[in-house]
Formats: sequence, C-alpha cells, structure tokens
Amino acid sequence: MKIIEYGLCIWNGTKENKRISCKDDLLHLKQVYDFTQDPPVLVYTKTDEELYVEWEKSEINQFAQEHIYKYYPVWKQSNILREGNEVEILKMSSFIDAVRAWSNQENPDPWDGSLENIIIN
Repeated sequence: MKIIEYGLCIWNGTKENKRISCKDDLLHLKQVYDFTQDPPVLVYTKTDEELYVEWEKSEINQFAQEHIYKYYPVWKQSNILREGNEVEILKMSSFIDAVRAWSNQENPDPWDGSLENIIIN
C-alpha cells in the first residue's frame, strides 16, 4: 500500500512492516500537531484530497481471497464442485465472480464496505 500526500509517496508498506491495517490507522497520518506545546495540540487535519491510499494489486487480491474464503474455504469449494448440485455450484460461482469483478475494477477500496456487501444470495 502506498500512502500518497500531495502527490508524493510517503510510505510504501510491505507485509513484514505494514503498520496500517484499517482506515482508522490513516488518521494519524492526517493529523498535524504542534509539538512545541506540552501536551502537543492538534492544529490541522488533512483532507482526503491531501492524503489518499493507492493499493497494490497483490493487496487487493488478498482482500478478495480472504472474503471468498470466509464463505467458501478451499475444502468447501472442492466439495461443492465434486458433489454439489447445479444450484450450489451456480451460487458459489456467482459469488466468486462478483468478488473477482470487485477486485478487477479500477481502484477498488477494501475499506469502503463494497466488498463486505458482496454476500451469498
């Protein structure tokens, strides 16, 4: 994940040192404090236009995979493909296709709730 501020990359995380795991973690990057005062005083909060996230494709794919596995772990997918009826297979395929469509769109945001809105029908 890249955190972009005023068009410059200020942080590029990897799985080993990722410190930002949810949208709330970005708040500390948006807050500007006056550290000359004791205790420090919040003087400004940056807008979303000043600070935004660019996701790596591998991270988006990881979010999508975790969402699929929440409903259809690999063992369940195998069982449905092996012994499921057409309705079960179609239901699973439609769900997986919807998650894949989400991950393949331009700039998907895993924190905006759209991925969690994809559920089994």
